[in-house]
Amino acid sequence: MLTNNRNALPLYEWLMTKGCCLLYSEYITVDILRNYKPKLVISYNYSYMISEDVIDYMCGQCINLHISMLPWNRGSDPNFWSFVDDTPKGVTIHRVAKGLDTGDIIYQRELEFNEGTETFASSYQALQQSVVELLKQNWDELLKGSYKTFTQECKGTYHRRCDMKKWINGRDFTWDMTIKDFKSIFYRTL
Repeated sequence: MLTNNRNALPLYEWLMTKGCCLLYSEYITVDILRNYKPKLVISYNYSYMISEDVIDYMCGQCINLHISMLPWNRGSDPNFWSFVDDTPKGVTIHRVAKGLDTGDIIYQRELEFNEGTETFASSYQALQQSVVELLKQNWDELLKGSYKTFTQECKGTYHRRCDMKKWINGRDFTWDMTIKDFKSIFYRTL
């Protein structure tokens, strides 16, 4: 499992109950994969781009857990952008491909949020929980590679880490504000 985020540790612990699992947070290479011979590589909140030779070596058994309804909100801060851009909210498990969050979709789950009560922090937690549940529910198929995929049909959206900072532009923002309060403050000042 590839990650650089503590929120992935509960999933790692669950994966350990399913058999041997290695938690890896450095840049992954084919040499490392040859040494460990994994059946499946799971990327979850991993900060490195996975190289094309690693993708090819894993023959489709390199997947990513992403907290958006791809092709919407590829890249950074997908939860934030789903509310700003008013795009579908949900989670996706997809094959890793060349390009960020562009691979064929394996599983998706759409979520609905009450903007009057939901905060960015609580919606983020709900999305994280949902993508982990989606993986657990489909674990056997994912491990065997016995699932169907579908391509991302439209262009969708993409955001970089610096886009959020630029969009907020010094205005007061906290992860604990409700989506409704955020929209009333930020859209009034645009």
